[in-house]
Amino acid sequence: MVALLALCICLIDGAPPYTVDQPPPVPTLSPDNDILVSKDDGGFNVFLGTLLSFGSDTSFPRFVGPSSNPWLAKDPRSLTEGRILGVLNWSPTDQAQEGKLAQQYLVQARIALNKRWQVFLDKAGYDLIDSPDAGRRDGWSNLAVGGKYVVIRDVEHQFLLSIGAQYEGPTGEASVYQRPSDGSVTGFLSVGQEFWCFWHLLGNVGVRAPLSSEGSTLFYSQLHIDRECWGWLYPLVEVNYYRMLSDGRGVYPNNFGQGDAFIDWSAQGTVGSDLVTVAVGIKAKCTRNTELGITYERPLTDTPRVLEHRVIAEFILRY
Repeated sequence: MVALLALCICLIDGAPPYTVDQPPPVPTLSPDNDILVSKDDGGFNVFLGTLLSFGSDTSFPRFVGPSSNPWLAKDPRSLTEGRILGVLNWSPTDQAQEGKLAQQYLVQARIALNKRWQVFLDKAGYDLIDSPDAGRRDGWSNLAVGGKYVVIRDVEHQFLLSIGAQYEGPTGEASVYQRPSDGSVTGFLSVGQEFWCFWHLLGNVGVRAPLSSEGSTLFYSQLHIDRECWGWLYPLVEVNYYRMLSDGRGVYPNNFGQGDAFIDWSAQGTVGSDLVTVAVGIKAKCTRNTELGITYERPLTDTPRVLEHRVIAEFILRY
């Protein structure tokens, strides 16, 4: 439905964000933090304009960000945007979760201070869990904040490499599995490369470490590939890998199995377990400042787990 809506909006809007008959010209090379300021401005205004722009980096116009693992996987660009997510998570019927349906409705906000620095607020939202035996539970998600720095910004070759950190605080509610510990800190690396004019490869890797013994230490990675079609439509495939480097102190029952980045997991007996998922989706650039997308994700491994399959719908408004 989201993909059809995207198609309708793009047809109504008219032309795609740019012509599709040939690749767009490579953006003009410029200093890392180039901001257009008048020569008549005072020195302080020039300095402030160079330090803070708040507008998205538009020198990588054909990229789209990752869709699955939206709590930890990052876009390597420095962007100013709001992102609304609707996430439906189904758990296996033969696991401890007994076929529960977990819903998340989230808002993410990112602010590009300049072409190198970005700060963000992730995972702000509300969760609902429907269980065949326990009925419905609901509550707030944990809040996560962080920052990112673009280490390599190669406009000519359309290559990006970013590093960053994220703190997730115990602000959510335990009724929806959001508060088993004192929070966690995640260090991550994100990379992006355009090739053959219309193809894009993104990679994410990171470690989420708990701030108390109740939480688990999680290693995660993601590989994303997409292809631009007709200047606005992006079919994509993503593969996610999760490994539990340490388990928690047993806030949740052992037979819950392995979690992923959906919650701050803390089940004993999961250390050393691996989970691999594949996600297939589509994104639509309706205008230069709006994107719609929908993605379907399911596991490839038989590891005891809480995820059977997942659907992610997203809307992005970018400045």
